[in-house]
Amino acid sequence: MTEIEKPRNETSRNEGEKKNLETVDFTDRKDRIQTPHSKRAILELGLDENKLYKLDKEKYLLNHSELKNASPDVQDKRYEHYNKRREEQIELAKQKRNELIEKENEEIKYDIEENKEENNEKNKNEDIENKEKETSGAVKKELEKLEMMKKQQIGEIKNIIDYAYKMKEFKKKNEEKIKLQNEKEEKLKEEKEKQKKEKEELQKKKEEEKKEKAKKEAKELEKKFKEREEKEKERELLDLEKKKKIEEE
Repeated sequence: MTEIEKPRNETSRNEGEKKNLETVDFTDRKDRIQTPHSKRAILELGLDENKLYKLDKEKYLLNHSELKNASPDVQDKRYEHYNKRREEQIELAKQKRNELIEKENEEIKYDIEENKEENNEKNKNEDIENKEKETSGAVKKELEKLEMMKKQQIGEIKNIIDYAYKMKEFKKKNEEKIKLQNEKEEKLKEEKEKQKKEKEELQKKKEEEKKEKAKKEAKELEKKFKEREEKEKERELLDLEKKKKIEEE
């Protein structure tokens, strides 16, 4: 075993014992990524490790208040899209991890070949030429992978922008809907207040009219009572006069 191979084997053994992108359970937030290749892959892709772990639907909706009043169909589609994007990011991270490991293996291989060159001067020129070819192929392969990743990232950015725009429009429409509903409720409240006030005023008017009528009737009764008393007095006077006349006769 060479000096270069030894550290690589130790790294492989350590990574096999620790959780990586291939072995971690993304439904359990306590099950964390531990290996350097996996962590580096996530870092280089600019991903948030916490966002790779699955949220149940209830927590997802709690984190997205704009979906509170959305229909169940919209909520389901948004949740499905979230899971699909999360799984795509996990796959990208796995691919990146494999690329990092492959690149590291190629570097180790390159170092081994370089040591062989130093131990075998006769094959030096041939080895250098082979290394240049290998390096050129590796660089070309790396550039192709970078180009592919660039296209994927551009596509992802476009999707994010489109999604943000759609959410902005959805939020705007939802706010307008809420505004119209509030205005409608406010108008209905004002109408009810107006009707209540008119009813109270009408009731008050009826009460006043009732009091006025009762007052008027009381005056009429009082007037009739006085007239009756006066007639009674007049009758009594007439009776007295008749009686007096009879006595005089």
